[in-house]
Amino acid sequence: MTLVLSVLVIIFDNAWAFYFYTAEGLENSMFRTFFDYVMMPILATMFSLLAFFIASAAYRAFRARNILSSLLLVAALLVMMRFNPWIPGADQVAAASSWLMNVPNLAAQRAIVIGVGLGMVATALKVVLGIERSYMGKG
Repeated sequence: MTLVLSVLVIIFDNAWAFYFYTAEGLENSMFRTFFDYVMMPILATMFSLLAFFIASAAYRAFRARNILSSLLLVAALLVMMRFNPWIPGADQVAAASSWLMNVPNLAAQRAIVIGVGLGMVATALKVVLGIERSYMGKG
């Protein structure tokens, strides 16, 4: 019954068309109603559940047992709080978070990319020199 009603709405309602990507379509009453009363509550629910799961995993992963785990916990909190406008000193938190993402994190990313590149070169050399065995050791 629901499927039949949906098809009838699509066929006979001229407002339900495939022009939602235009300015006229975004102001459509059916689109606005669906977005405001269906999509927004679903998205809010999903993101709030995600926040609780992340907080629970962060608590288990970042238990401050020693000085390094405490430093990691502080860095993770700074990065998670950088887009929060309600904390005092939001500009300083954003600056510290940007530094963390642009200096130490970028160094780790570069190291990973260099390692992947060296692995690709080593594999290519093994294939070119005939050292690489085929799949399942045959050949």
